[in-house]
Amino acid sequence: MNQKLPYFLFLFLCFSLNTFLNAQPQNDSLAKYSYEELGKEILKYKTSDISKRDLLIKEYVTRAKLTRDTLKLAEGYFLSAVYSNDSLALKYSDSIIDITKNIKGHKKFPAMGYYFKGYCLYTFGKNQKSLNNFLTALELSLIHISEPTRLGMIS
Repeated sequence: MNQKLPYFLFLFLCFSLNTFLNAQPQNDSLAKYSYEELGKEILKYKTSDISKRDLLIKEYVTRAKLTRDTLKLAEGYFLSAVYSNDSLALKYSDSIIDITKNIKGHKKFPAMGYYFKGYCLYTFGKNQKSLNNFLTALELSLIHISEPTRLGMIS
């Protein structure tokens, strides 16, 4: 039995190495996309290829984290929230609020986080908490922007 162990470990290592090497080119191929191109690709695969869409969103979020771009990270979390179940979307909404709470004068954030959190809470039947978040989103959008298209418009 001990004689089979080295063979098993060798096969396991070969399989693991092969899996790792095959995964690398896919992530490298995504590096050529700008954030805008990633966003278009995400919309392209929003319902047709969910695993591809989720991979693109993960790339968007990972890139934003690596470059420490708070607004892009918030947009990535928003995309993650939109395509997640409601309980996970609520966590992403909280993350959006947390990382953008000190941003002043932005046309989408942190208002979008409160807006989406309000939506999630509404789906859970937590109407008062939902309303409070919607009102906070409205207040922030009125303070931070003067455009008539307040909230919901992702550029």
